[in-house]
Amino acid sequence: MSFFRLFPLSLFFLLLVWGVLCVSDVSETAEASSSAPLVLDAVVLDNHDGRVRLSCGIRITDGGPIIDALSEGMDLELVCTGTLNRMRTVLWNETLGVQRFNAVLKGDLLNRKFVLEQNGQRKVFSESAFVDELNRAWARLSFDLGPWSLLDSQERYSIRINVSVKKTEIPSWVRVPLFFWSWDVVPETTYRMETGHLF
Repeated sequence: MSFFRLFPLSLFFLLLVWGVLCVSDVSETAEASSSAPLVLDAVVLDNHDGRVRLSCGIRITDGGPIIDALSEGMDLELVCTGTLNRMRTVLWNETLGVQRFNAVLKGDLLNRKFVLEQNGQRKVFSESAFVDELNRAWARLSFDLGPWSLLDSQERYSIRINVSVKKTEIPSWVRVPLFFWSWDVVPETTYRMETGHLF
């Protein structure tokens, strides 16, 4: 049997193995998301003084990974991004507004404290109160996603919120070769909602 007759069969088995691995990865991701350490609460989209305002809260259900990383001397960054898209049936969705919220978390190893830096303020907490204070600080976040006048009652829209906690200050010589490696301390949580009733 010639090589050209064998090749399609070999390619089929390679694709079959690749498909099984992909399904395994998706299953693990779905299982992780069901017990996510970060949960989004009270998501609201409204008209605030003629602007599209997206509000939400971030709640930590498992502070262990964050506290462990800070105790090892790592600096962390919470990144929360809100996005408003106009949905299209043929072309790609049109992004109408994006805004990002950042907060930096640090460990004061000498004094056994943890530090939260956000909105130009710096607050220090004990380990026992740290998770409760973060939940209080992130209970209501707001994103300005542009003028309300850009919206059309005949159009359909979607909102998306992505939130994660990542390690900061990763050297570029490490980040580039390991581009497939996740630097997330807490897996990314995504909230997505489609609506045609913004009015």
